[in-house]
Amino acid sequence: MVNENSCDPICESGCANGFCSAPGECTCNDGYIRENENSCAPVCKDGCKNGECTAPGECTCNDGYIRENENSCAPVCKDGCKNGECTAPGECTCKDGYTKENESSCAPVCKDGCKNGECTAPGKCTCIDGYTKENESSCAPVCKDGCKNGECTAPGECTCNDGYIRENENSCAAVCKNGCENGECTAPGECTCNDGYIRENENSCAAVCKNGCKNGECTAPGECTCKGGYTKENESSCAPVCKDGCKNGECTAPGECTCTDGYTKENENSCAPVCKYGCKNGECTAPGECTCNDGYIRENENNCAPVCMDGCKNGECTAPGECTCKDGYIRVNESSCAPVCMDGCKNGLCTAPGECTCNDGYIRENENNCAPVCKDGCKNGECTAPGECTCKDGYIRVNESSCAPVCEDGCKNGECTAPGECTCNDGYIRENENSCDPVCEDGCKNGECTAPGECTCNDGYIRENETRCAPVCEDGCKNGECTAPGVCTCKVGYTKDKNKGCVPVCKNGCKNGFCSAPEECVCSNGYIKESVSSCLPLCEMECINGLCVAPNKCNCNEGYKNIDNACVAQTTLSDELSTFGSETTVLPDYTNVEDKQSYVCAERCWNGTCMDEQCICKMNYILTEDVLNPAKLLCLPVCETECLRGYCAYPNVCACYDGLFPEDGFECPMSDDSEKAGQTGIMNMKSLFITLIGISLLLMIIICTILYTFRKRAYSVEEKEEQYGAYYSANKVDVIRA
Repeated sequence: MVNENSCDPICESGCANGFCSAPGECTCNDGYIRENENSCAPVCKDGCKNGECTAPGECTCNDGYIRENENSCAPVCKDGCKNGECTAPGECTCKDGYTKENESSCAPVCKDGCKNGECTAPGKCTCIDGYTKENESSCAPVCKDGCKNGECTAPGECTCNDGYIRENENSCAAVCKNGCENGECTAPGECTCNDGYIRENENSCAAVCKNGCKNGECTAPGECTCKGGYTKENESSCAPVCKDGCKNGECTAPGECTCTDGYTKENENSCAPVCKYGCKNGECTAPGECTCNDGYIRENENNCAPVCMDGCKNGECTAPGECTCKDGYIRVNESSCAPVCMDGCKNGLCTAPGECTCNDGYIRENENNCAPVCKDGCKNGECTAPGECTCKDGYIRVNESSCAPVCEDGCKNGECTAPGECTCNDGYIRENENSCDPVCEDGCKNGECTAPGECTCNDGYIRENETRCAPVCEDGCKNGECTAPGVCTCKVGYTKDKNKGCVPVCKNGCKNGFCSAPEECVCSNGYIKESVSSCLPLCEMECINGLCVAPNKCNCNEGYKNIDNACVAQTTLSDELSTFGSETTVLPDYTNVEDKQSYVCAERCWNGTCMDEQCICKMNYILTEDVLNPAKLLCLPVCETECLRGYCAYPNVCACYDGLFPEDGFECPMSDDSEKAGQTGIMNMKSLFITLIGISLLLMIIICTILYTFRKRAYSVEEKEEQYGAYYSANKVDVIRA
C-alpha cells in the first residue's frame, strides 16, 4: 500500500531494467526486451558480433576484440599478422600460399623448395648471388670458365666428379686407382687395352687367343697353355682328366665326375637315376621312373599307395589291408569310420568331424547349434521358431518379419532408430531428445534456417545469397550502406540529409558552388575556382574600380558609380560639370608625343598601377597601347596557350564568344551556331570597347576640367595604397584595412 487510497502492484522476484505494471508482471523499459519473468535484457538492434549488449544499442567487445563498428567487434592480434588475417584474438591465419613463420607473421611457401635461393613470394624462388635458375624450385652455382669432368658446387668452385682429380682450376683428369696393366686409363677406373689384349678387370688387360683357350690360359696373343689336370685337345681347347672313369656322367674337371641329367652322384666315379619327387613305397629304376613294391599300386609317377581290398571310408589305407580313421572320426568297422561332433549337434545331424548339418527350417548358429530361421528376417526381434518373430523390449511389431523402435515423445525431422533414440534426417541437427532443427552450414545471417540449406529472411530483409539476407531500405541508400531495415548509414565523406539521403561533405564549405563528392567543390555557372573550397564570380568585362560580387555584377568602390556595369568616378563639382553639358567639348589630340607626355600616368594607365609615373601591370598581364586611343595604356591578361575561337578573359583562362568556357581550357567548339555566336561576341566586344572608349573620353573631359579647376592636382595610386591599405588586382578588388 502506497497511501490510504492507492495500491501498487508487487513483483515478488523483482523487475530488473523494467517496472512492475501488474502483480507478478514485469514491463521492460525502452530499449530492453523480456529475458525472463523477472528480468529485462538490453537490445542492440543490429546485433553485437564478438561482444555483449550491455545497454540499449551499446555493444561491449569480448576480451581480445576491439570495436569495428557500432554492432561488431574484430579480433586483435597484438603483434600484427603479416601476410595473413587476424581471425581470432592472437590467432593469425595465413593467406593462400603462405605458412606460419611465428605467431604474428606468415612466410611465402615455395611448394617444391627453393634450393640455393630465397622464397620471396608464393611459388617464386629468387636465386642468391652467384647462382642461376635451374628450374622453378632450384638454383645452380655458376663457374664462369666451366668445370670439365666435375661439378660446379659453389660460385666459381669446381669439384671433380668421383674418379677424377684436379688438373687445374677448371678441369679434372681421370684416375685408375690400381693402375692399368697392358692399357691406358681413359676414364675413372676405365682401362683401355692395347692391341691384342682384352679387358680382364678394371685395372688389367689380358692377352687374346682368337679361337679361345678352353681349360687353359692365353699367355700371349694367340698362345693357349693348358691348366694342371688338363690335356691339350686342340690348338684352342684342353680336356679334363678323370683317372677312375665317370659312370652315367661326364668328366667336367680333373678328377670331377658330373652326372648326366636325371642322375645324381652315387660316388666319385658313378651316378644313380633320380626320381625328382621321390618314389614312396617303390624303387627308382630310371630317371623319373618309379617301380612299386608288392601290395602297393601306382598312385602317381612318384608314389605308390597301399591297397585295402574292401575300401576305407572316412579313413586312410596306411598299409596293405590296414584302414586308419582320419582325425575326428571313429572306427565303425574294418572298412568304415563315422564323424564325431564333440559338443553335440542341436537341431541338426553330425555329417563331418565337428560339422553339424541343420534340420529343415534351421540355420547354423555355431559349430554345435542350429537356430530357427525366419525367412523374411526378424528386424529388432528374435526368431524363436521357424517363421516365428518375437520383438525385443522397446520395440513393436510392424509386420511378420520386422519390429520398429518406439520413441514415446515422437521424433520431429528425424527417425526413431532405437527405443527412445531419435536420429536426425540429413541436413538436420539435434535440438532436444525428440526434435531436430534444419542446418544451414554456411549460416543464415539476418534470417531463419527453415529447411536444410534454406535460409528464410527476417522481416525487412531480402535474400542476398544462399547464406545471407541483406536489410532493405525502401527509398534506397545513395552514397551509403543499408545496415538495417530502413536504416541508411552514410559512407565516409558523406552525411545524412533528411530529403536527399546521404550527401557529400566539403569540410571547408563550397562557397558559390556545390559539393559534388567528398571534398570536391564544383563552381556554379558564372563562377570560377579560387581555391579548393571557394569560387569567385566571373565578370566577363572585369570590374575596374569595383568588386565583382556576382556573375557579371559589379559593386563599385566608394567614389565610383555603376554605369552600364562600369565604375565611373563621381565628383562634387556638379556645377562645373554642368557647364560641359551645354557646351561642345573637344577632346585633346593625344596623337603627338608631346601631348602623351603631358598626360599624367594616372590618366593613361588602364587596369594597371602607376609607380614613378610608369604604368606597371600585375603578374600575367601585359602592357598594350590602345589602338583606338594611342594615349591610353591597357593591361591585358595573358593566356600562355592560344585561345582558339575565343578570347583571353583572365590570365590563362579562355572564354568563348557565346559566354561559355571551353571544355579543354583553350579551344571553343566550331559550329555554325558557335561561328555566329563568335561573330556576335566580336560585335559585342567591339560595342563594349566603343562604349568603354566613350566612357574613357568622358572621364578625360571630367579629369581635364578638374585639373583645369584645381590647377592640375596630382594623384598617386601608390601613395593611396600605403595610406588606406587598398590593393588592386586585374579581375577584382581586395580591400585590406590597415
